Amino acid sequence: MTRNGGPATGITVSAMPLPAFPPRFDGGTPTAWRLDETGQRGVVWLPGVALGPTQLTFRDLATSGETTVNGVKVVNGGITMMDVVLP
Repeated sequence: MTRNGGPATGITVSAMPLPAFPPRFDGGTPTAWRLDETGQRGVVWLPGVALGPTQLTFRDLATSGETTVNGVKVVNGGITMMDVVLP
C-alpha cells in the first residue's frame, strides 16, 4: 500500500528462502492471478513459502525503489496476512 493508504500497483515481491511456487499478483478480476506485478488491488499471494521466518522484498517497477520486511512468521497450516507501506 502507498503512504496515503491506497493499493500499490506495479510491485513485484520475492521471498527468502525461495518458495516452492512463484508469487501470484492480483489480476483484472477477483479470481484471476498474474505472474508479473500487482494490479489495481495491490495484492500478492506467495504459495509454498517454507515454515519459519521469511524475508520479503518488494520492488516498485516504476521507481526501482525497494522495501524489505524481515522475520515474517510463516506457520504450518496458517495464512499470514500483512500490510506493507511502501515509500
